[in-house]
Amino acid sequence: NTISHARLIALEETFPLTRAAMGEAAFNAASRAWLDAGYGGDCSLAVIGEGFPDWLASTLARFEWLWLDTYHAAEAEPLRSEVIQGVTPDALLALTIAQHPAARLASCDGQIAAVLGLSETPSHVLIARPEADVLVHPLTAQLARLFTLFNGTANLGEVLETFWAELPNDDAVAGINHLISLGALTMENVS
Repeated sequence: NTISHARLIALEETFPLTRAAMGEAAFNAASRAWLDAGYGGDCSLAVIGEGFPDWLASTLARFEWLWLDTYHAAEAEPLRSEVIQGVTPDALLALTIAQHPAARLASCDGQIAAVLGLSETPSHVLIARPEADVLVHPLTAQLARLFTLFNGTANLGEVLETFWAELPNDDAVAGINHLISLGALTMENVS
């Protein structure tokens, strides 16, 4: 009973917004059903909720899990625009830029927008921790797609080529600058 109670408390503490949105009784029933189905029993309390958002089919719970994942993610120096300003165009296109290890992309719906106090519902939100604080930023579908292209395996030239092939009328350079300003990107070294 003590272990089961600790697991329920860990889920409540991991998903406070989801619990508030669902109501205490419904959240408790869903948590018990999830645990009774055999989920979360073989992991530490720190990561017990990892599969809960998918099982619950809740974008709000998924947002909360990604926020927590961002909070605990590895440290890295965020890419700063002044770092790449002095790089020659050819060298710039050859750079491999990746998503910051503490940046996550989440789908957004009206519930998440309301929790964040947004007047409009963006297609996505970026959850990022380039420094000490976890910050959440609304993103358009185009910016979200651009962010996903920075997977650490393609150089900047390839990222731009792919982006413009899919969205030829969008301003990728402005989008990259915006992602840099949010602390969403990083790279190993600049020569």
